[in-house]
Amino acid sequence: MRMNWRELFDRIKRNERNVPGTVLGPHLHGVFMSDRWEDDWITFANHVAKLIRDGASSEDLAASFGGHKVRWSGILEEFNPDDVAPSACVAMTPITVNLGPGRSAFLDGLHLSIADGSAARWANAKPGTSLTFVATLADGVRGAVFPPVEAVTLSSGRTLLMIRLYAANSAEGIEP
Repeated sequence: MRMNWRELFDRIKRNERNVPGTVLGPHLHGVFMSDRWEDDWITFANHVAKLIRDGASSEDLAASFGGHKVRWSGILEEFNPDDVAPSACVAMTPITVNLGPGRSAFLDGLHLSIADGSAARWANAKPGTSLTFVATLADGVRGAVFPPVEAVTLSSGRTLLMIRLYAANSAEGIEP
């Protein structure tokens, strides 16, 4: 079953966790997705999950992902034009990843800090706009406070997969 971005966005907003055709699918809207995680959200999620299942430490994850630029696509949910720290929430193609025995994570969106000088352009976008953005994963290798990717298991047993991106620029989908 193929869905357009609007249908996918509506289902994500309704908190539907089992959206047919979106988990681990090799195609998105008929376009073959890249094998490079830097260019493809689903490939990234699966790659992170495999490393975690294989026992990668926080340092291993930081060395693998820290400082890398990504170019991913999603749907703008909200833009916060804060003068000090503008940010955006972007709905991503939802995926549930297996992190090992008894652990999984459902990934369906990102919170992005917006690059200096890009806030005015992001402010032109309306919620529901399909866009492609370029952002940088935190550089955990050089002693940053937070690692770029981290799996945190809560006392409830739920696992959060923290993905820290910054300096997001709009690449496509937002008018200048």
